Amino acid sequence: MKILFITDLHGRSDNLLKAARIAEESSDALLIGGDIHPIGFTVKPSDQYRFFVEEVAQPLQDVGVKVFAIMGNVDWKSNLERYREFHPSPVHWLNLEDGRIGDVHLAGMSYVPITPFSIKDWDAFDGDAPLQRDSVLRGLVSSANGLEMREVGEGTPNIADVLKEMGWKMEGRKWILVSHCPPYGTSLDVASGGVHVGSRALKAFLSTPQAPFLSLHGHIHESPQITGKICERVGRTLSCNPGDSRDRLRALLLVLEGEEIVYRFFEG
Repeated sequence: MKILFITDLHGRSDNLLKAARIAEESSDALLIGGDIHPIGFTVKPSDQYRFFVEEVAQPLQDVGVKVFAIMGNVDWKSNLERYREFHPSPVHWLNLEDGRIGDVHLAGMSYVPITPFSIKDWDAFDGDAPLQRDSVLRGLVSSANGLEMREVGEGTPNIADVLKEMGWKMEGRKWILVSHCPPYGTSLDVASGGVHVGSRALKAFLSTPQAPFLSLHGHIHESPQITGKICERVGRTLSCNPGDSRDRLRALLLVLEGEEIVYRFFEG
């Protein structure tokens, strides 16, 4: 089985289509790790929905490969149900329901430890971990009624609880986790200045018996360039972050053969 993984496109639909064409020729599926849409203080949920229809869904109609995706912390959550209703949609959203490729199950998580950014749809507390120094609790949350200012924690699940429930559901299965946020304290979560900003709850989860055999991440664009590493073993899991595809496509081709995983990174 072959999987192509990309993440953090931030509106670069040309790189998305390029990846889809590569996956069509080389892979059984294309997986996208979040932050798909354009961002900015003036980008509203309606703008992102229009982008999805015109720049993602319609172009992918002609590509003959399965596409699985999650949202990232800059993708407005209120659009998920609208995406579910969009037919025919070539994108299977792992936020809405789990996926499957052959005998391998797929699950997705978009929640990230609290960020300094204004969009708070996917910000969440990370187990009982302390907040990062520049974390901002209050920001914009989307709903069917539009945008409102709200503080993180008001109806937001804890990342540790999300993972625990996911582990129960996937127990005994061979599965892949697509999580926008990488695990804490690894070569995959190093931000500018050398600070680790990943999820401690996720790192702990990857050492449990319910852990996936593979986890795919994004969020921290610069980490692979800073550390020189794209993948490392964390607990029971091979975890990978290829970096963002904003300026150029950065993709990871994974070949799954039994218990063995062979990967190749390429950009262009």
